[in-house]
Amino acid sequence: MRIRDADELELDDILLDIEGARRAEDGVRELLERAASETRSIGLPVAAVSSRNQLIATCEPDTQRRWRTLLAVEAGFPSDGDHGLLIAPACSVLESQLGRLLLEPARGIAGGMCEALRCSKKNRRQSELIERWAEGKVPSTIGVASIVLLALRRGWEQQAVIVQDFLSREFTESYIGLLGSNALGKTLDVVRNRFRNPACHGLSEFGIAAYEEFAELLVGNRRLAQWDEAGPESGALDDGRAVLHHQLAGSRTVSDNLTIEPPIRPDEGASEVAGAPLASPIEGLLAVRTPPESPLRVTLRAHRADSSPATRDIAVGPPAAEAFRLGDAIRFETQANLDGHLVLVDVGTSGAANVLWPNHWHRDSAIRGGEPLYLPSLEGPELQFALTGRPGTERVLALLTADPIPVELAPTGNAPFRKLEDAHLAGLLQAIEQLPPQSWASTVLTFEISA
Repeated sequence: MRIRDADELELDDILLDIEGARRAEDGVRELLERAASETRSIGLPVAAVSSRNQLIATCEPDTQRRWRTLLAVEAGFPSDGDHGLLIAPACSVLESQLGRLLLEPARGIAGGMCEALRCSKKNRRQSELIERWAEGKVPSTIGVASIVLLALRRGWEQQAVIVQDFLSREFTESYIGLLGSNALGKTLDVVRNRFRNPACHGLSEFGIAAYEEFAELLVGNRRLAQWDEAGPESGALDDGRAVLHHQLAGSRTVSDNLTIEPPIRPDEGASEVAGAPLASPIEGLLAVRTPPESPLRVTLRAHRADSSPATRDIAVGPPAAEAFRLGDAIRFETQANLDGHLVLVDVGTSGAANVLWPNHWHRDSAIRGGEPLYLPSLEGPELQFALTGRPGTERVLALLTADPIPVELAPTGNAPFRKLEDAHLAGLLQAIEQLPPQSWASTVLTFEISA
């Protein structure tokens, strides 16, 4: 069977996906009924089979229930049975997570994805499909997910700022690398063409060998239960296999919600920064406050990008807060009372932390006292900040220091911003603690983003 990749998908393919999704839901109901019937006969409820995988624990309750059912049925499935009965509901789990972690966040940059696709003549039909999907005229399907991965890859190759910003905020570097190499897209296309659609439409029967091949493509192990217990097999993640695992592990929405113990300094126990308990590296950073003896002051505001902030002066004082909606383009406005060096750290609604200043376009952190700094700039803006992802509270730290802070904050390669992992955050906190109290100041801007 020739695999139709995202470059070839048209509306008929999406319609086939839609019908397959309906059939898959019928299969899920049949599987639940079958599991309930079989487990009643041996006195073991499906709920007694629990998932041990931390990634699955971040999914919605309905997805977790389906996963537990899959594990229960897989354990007793006959080796000579049609494993398409397992493949269809497993793909339903995959599609739900693609929708939650990829498609819904990406809907906010549909215009940027369409522009990236239109740059290639052979992708104009796919651009039209994304437009229809963004308008709600085409539902989210596995084929739409393939096209979205293609659009993000095109935007990344073209160094489109809106796409780079979205990927940096929503996904880990390893996920972005697999997306850029098309490893994720190729695996998803194989899952869709060779397994998902034939299983959902009843076009093929799948033996144990085909099921094990499918499971490796889905989670990087030959059995769902083995992945649930121990994760992917060694080497399974190197070539883009384990597309469900990558979608979960590579999403900052998921990784930021995993239970991770904050680092503890061996000589300190419960550390404090400027009197605030360090509950986590991010919260510790947001808790820093200007020392009373410091003469430095810094302010920070956010405005819609189409406003005209140049007509206003910024007074030194508490930061103002405005309400924004997903899709809004915003501009940050900051000012220091004295010459110094500025660091802006954004903590998004997902909890991910990124350094906005310095960045790919401005690697020098120096700013002039008394002169407003606009990001993006007012004339010839080098980038655009579009609010994507999910609703919630956005927080931005402005840190002003007399001298450059001895921490590497500029991004590497072509990345627009540096993502701060826990180790980077801990290093930045430590560097702040070691600064003379009269040499730095900070403020935190908090604003709400609604749907």
